[in-house]
Amino acid sequence: MSYITDIKDLLSKKYFFLEKTFKANFIKSFILSAFFVVYLFLIVNNETIPFQYILPTYLGFGVILYITFIFSFYYIPKYMIKVLYDDLSVKKYLFWLTITLFFGYLFSYIYHSFIYSNELSVKNFLSFILKFVSLVFPLTLIILLLDYISSLKNKIYDIESINRSIAKHNKENIILETNCSERLYSFQSDNKSEKLTLQTNKVLFVNGADNYVDVHFINEENAYERRLIRSKIKTIETDILNDFLTKTHRSYLCNLNLVSKISKDSGSYFLHFAYIENKIPISAMFTEDVLNTLNSSVIAN
Repeated sequence: MSYITDIKDLLSKKYFFLEKTFKANFIKSFILSAFFVVYLFLIVNNETIPFQYILPTYLGFGVILYITFIFSFYYIPKYMIKVLYDDLSVKKYLFWLTITLFFGYLFSYIYHSFIYSNELSVKNFLSFILKFVSLVFPLTLIILLLDYISSLKNKIYDIESINRSIAKHNKENIILETNCSERLYSFQSDNKSEKLTLQTNKVLFVNGADNYVDVHFINEENAYERRLIRSKIKTIETDILNDFLTKTHRSYLCNLNLVSKISKDSGSYFLHFAYIENKIPISAMFTEDVLNTLNSSVIAN
């Protein structure tokens, strides 16, 4: 009976393939509407429809279905129940899909009955239910496939899984107390008049602005501190002795070993450190490499 447990585990997992942009949901809603219209065209008795009304009829179907889908997939989560995305399991998403498809088909059924003056009888409604049931499974597969393709195209990552990996890595580092704690690195000003020497596992990140770099680190009292040095971030980035800071943004170099978690906001990913409230942006061009590195349980020291 292990397969039943596996199915239950799968249904309880977080569903992270959703893309929140209007463009992605527009494409998904359009494809679903087109599929629905073709399906309805095949099951409706078109011989009773005057030829000149066929196109307007099915355009009406398409518009009704598109409004239903875009409202459910985009506007409801975005403006009415924003928490939907944050606590969305596979089971909840499948239920949400079923409700959405049901109302889409129900509105089409009412529209069809209104246009052709068909009686809304129990028999006709039961027939409607049977047709809907036959339609749910293939449509659900299509939607899941579209979500998956969108996640690959737009690089949607499972933040929950990556954060678990980060937590595991941090715990292992505390237990193992690697030799990284003995390594030192010196941040030196361009004119050689100023030098800041730190243990590499105490440096959180460095951000650059014009001819200065702002070094953020944990001092000997185990408190957060920052120091401004007259230098360029490019100098640190290209230094052969720097193998512990990773470029995450055009103006940021971060120590991925000290990242406490990641988050996503408005399509962009951010790094968080335990000692500060500020979140560090990850540029789109570095997102894949940075998140793939963080998703590994062992980050190179």
